[in-house]
Amino acid sequence: MTKIKSLEEISKNCRTPKAYNRYFEIERKLIDEGVAESLPQFILYEHQVNGRTMASLARQLGIDKGTFRGLIKKLQIPSKSAADTIADQAAQRRPDRTELENLYKTNTLKQIGEHYDVSKSTVHNWFQIEEIEARDNPLHFLTKEERSANARIGYEAGIGKLTTEERAKITSATIAKHGSPLAKLTSEEKRNNAIKAYNASRISSYTPEQRREICRKGLNQRSKEEMRETWRKNIGDASEEEKQKWHAKAGLESSKARRNTRYYVESRFYVDSQQEGAVALILEKYLTKIYGKTKEEVNFQVKDRGINNGGLDFLINDEFLEWHPILLYSNSSKMGSIPKEEFDSYKRIKGSLDDEEKKEFQEDYKRVLGMNYRNTRQKAVDDSGYSGCRVIHAENICELYDFIERFGGDLPSRDDLKREFRQKVKYVKGCKVERKVA
Repeated sequence: MTKIKSLEEISKNCRTPKAYNRYFEIERKLIDEGVAESLPQFILYEHQVNGRTMASLARQLGIDKGTFRGLIKKLQIPSKSAADTIADQAAQRRPDRTELENLYKTNTLKQIGEHYDVSKSTVHNWFQIEEIEARDNPLHFLTKEERSANARIGYEAGIGKLTTEERAKITSATIAKHGSPLAKLTSEEKRNNAIKAYNASRISSYTPEQRREICRKGLNQRSKEEMRETWRKNIGDASEEEKQKWHAKAGLESSKARRNTRYYVESRFYVDSQQEGAVALILEKYLTKIYGKTKEEVNFQVKDRGINNGGLDFLINDEFLEWHPILLYSNSSKMGSIPKEEFDSYKRIKGSLDDEEKKEFQEDYKRVLGMNYRNTRQKAVDDSGYSGCRVIHAENICELYDFIERFGGDLPSRDDLKREFRQKVKYVKGCKVERKVA
């Protein structure tokens, strides 16, 4: 067995014995307080017998852990790792077999752990060491099918009794109280979760051709001919009156669903775009006498008297104002103004022109698209009970200014109206309708 050295022995062989003055002061303090006869004796007893860690002893002696580790190495005191020390401490706290068996008669493993301030796993290890057999968990003897059957019984006895509406109320109340789990995630976390879900799904292993085939056939694996036959049986043979009722109902349901992604301006009316809401607020301000307040299906989004195009924007003194900026994108994206069948030709022509010619071509094409849009809307009006009313198309703030000026509105300068329009757009942006939880 290696002999433990004293401070005097290691300080004599050191080139800088003054460095050990601090250790001698600590040793004298331990002797004066009657704690130990020497510093090596104190460290050996506390570290090896009482199981104290090096970090704990270093704090008590007022030195850092690295210095303490170097000291016990020079003193030739065997050191213990933190894991070994903690294991020793746990062994010292472990009660004997009789005490554990008595506690286990009226307590669970978790309750015994709480009694000794240790984890359930530690108590389980004590049982293995003392060879005490733990009580069997009845769930361990059930098959997967039996567990599923039990879960179904519990479900039907609890939440399974509730209607869809009652479950939706519980979900909404829970989210209102604690917040939606998705709302607490960042965009990056949502993206990572989506990627994980995709990678875990079967479709991630499909080739592009297989995915297209699935989409083409649909969930019911029906061909186009079968779907056409289904449509003919359900709708195709219906009378025109029944079809109109069905389309009107479908349009109403679609309109209600779209409100979850629209803007509710001043809690008075819904708009599909921020600019449309800004135009409504400007008309209310500068044409108060003849336009008044915005009212859906009265002077805004008018769709009665046989208008079948989804509604016209604003009705003012027997004139319809359509706010519709012309955007040179394909209308297949639901944002552009270019018909889908013309988009490829537009790209080819634009690609063959230089910058100046390109700009002139785009301006001319915008005018053509604007006229086509206005004529389509005018035809819808002429074919309805509003026949004789004129449609005015405005695609920018200057044209809106000219429209209001015709009615004698008390307008600021054009630049001031542009600034006000931008402010209104920002305001409407804050009126975004939150998506409702189903």
